Amino acid sequence: MKEAKHQADLEIKMKTEINRINAETDQWIKNQEFQRMKDVAAAVVTYRERLHELQLNTIRAIGNMDIELRPKAQDLILCKTKEYKALQDKAQKDAEEEFERIIEKFSCNERIMDIMITNAQKKLASVIDGTSQFLLGLNDDIQKMNNNIDLITRSGQAFIDRQIDSQFNSLSLSNKNDVQVENAQAEEI
Repeated sequence: MKEAKHQADLEIKMKTEINRINAETDQWIKNQEFQRMKDVAAAVVTYRERLHELQLNTIRAIGNMDIELRPKAQDLILCKTKEYKALQDKAQKDAEEEFERIIEKFSCNERIMDIMITNAQKKLASVIDGTSQFLLGLNDDIQKMNNNIDLITRSGQAFIDRQIDSQFNSLSLSNKNDVQVENAQAEEI
C-alpha cells in the first residue's frame, strides 16, 4: 500500500514537474516569439525609414537637377531660337536677293522667272520649316525630361510600397509556419 502511495505521489510529482516544464517552455517560446516580432517590427520600421530617406534624397537630387536644368534648357531654347531666327533672317535676305537677281535676269522670260521664284520660295519655306521643326523637337525633349522626372518620383514611391508589402507578406508566411510548429505535438515534430 505504502509502495503504491509512494508510486502515485512520485507519478503526481513527475506529471506536475512535466506540466511546470511544459508551461515554462511555452512561456519561453511565447517570449521568444514576442521578442522576435518586436525585432522584426523594429527592422521593418528602420527599413521603411531608410527607403523613405533614399526616396527623399533621390527626389531632392532630381528636383535640384530640374532646377539646374530648367535655366539651361531655357537658355538653350533662347540661344537656338536666336540662331534659327538669324538663319531664317539670312534665308529671307538671301531669298530677296535671289528674287531681285531673278527679276533682273529673267524679266524678259516670264515663264522662267515664275519657275525661279517658285524654287526660291520653296527653298525659303524649307529653311523656315526646318528651323521651326527643330524648335518643336527641342520643346518636346524638355517636356519628356519633365515627364521622366515625375515618373521617377512616382515609381520611387511605388517601389518603396512594393518592398514593404513583400517584406510583410514574407513575414506573415513565416509566422504561420512558426505557429503550426508550436501547435504540433512532440511526436509529430
